[in-house]
Amino acid sequence: MDLSIEQFLSWEHRKECPKTINFPSEYEGQTDLRIACTKLNLSQSKQNNLIDEWTQVIPTLIDVEHIWFYSRVPQKLINSVADLPKLRSLFIKWSGNGITDLSKIGGLKSLERLYIGSCTQLETLDSLKKLSKLKWLELHELKKINDINAIKNLNNLVGLTFTGGMFGKQYLTNIDAISHLTNLEFLDLHRLKVESEDISAIAKLKKLKYLDLPIYYPLSEYARIYAALPNCDHDIYAFRKTKEICVKCMKGEMVLPMAKNKRKICTVCSAQKVKKLEDEFLSLVESYS
Repeated sequence: MDLSIEQFLSWEHRKECPKTINFPSEYEGQTDLRIACTKLNLSQSKQNNLIDEWTQVIPTLIDVEHIWFYSRVPQKLINSVADLPKLRSLFIKWSGNGITDLSKIGGLKSLERLYIGSCTQLETLDSLKKLSKLKWLELHELKKINDINAIKNLNNLVGLTFTGGMFGKQYLTNIDAISHLTNLEFLDLHRLKVESEDISAIAKLKKLKYLDLPIYYPLSEYARIYAALPNCDHDIYAFRKTKEICVKCMKGEMVLPMAKNKRKICTVCSAQKVKKLEDEFLSLVESYS
């Protein structure tokens, strides 16, 4: 799958785009608005005044279709976008403990793409269930979220990312809700740990073209998905290649078994182990076919 053609929020904001602005006075009527209005080395009073100014201005920008917040986002700034009738994309780079409530976002009836990064105090996604037009949803480092049932009725979702970010795992009780997202084509769950270890919901996503999973689960779970999604780019097999040469024999490649708590093995030094692993995987695949 050529991911370069997909419109993922986390990629698109890195492309050539309108200039990022800091102050409302810089706004020139654009419908694609890029804002960085915090962490500007201002005095605290001036910083607070600037945030207040933006929260008064944003609700008046009724023709804006895309808003990208590139600096830390406080709650009042998110609340200020709630009534924009044409808003199609909302990018929240990070908030830390600044955002605790997304209820206002539920009113964005035209929203198609949403990115939420590093909201450490957010505890529920319930308001997202109202976003019936949502096509792309990216969630990163929402450490207090362990339930995603709220997204199960987002039938128009084409892309979903939910990850633990760069420095840790994200934990979910289960991912049963994903089985309802039958139009999904892209699913990225790297650094996400399903505590039940049951990821069979993914096998029901017959339109899936791309899948990114960590190696946190039993081999049988990967075999089930492999059997169910033959046309998906998922990098699932008995093992994953590492492109590392064995330092012992200097001939074989080190591979990582596609099962939790397994160490890398060499395709030459441990040829029998590799063959046994491959046979076990293919036998499981056949049992699910």
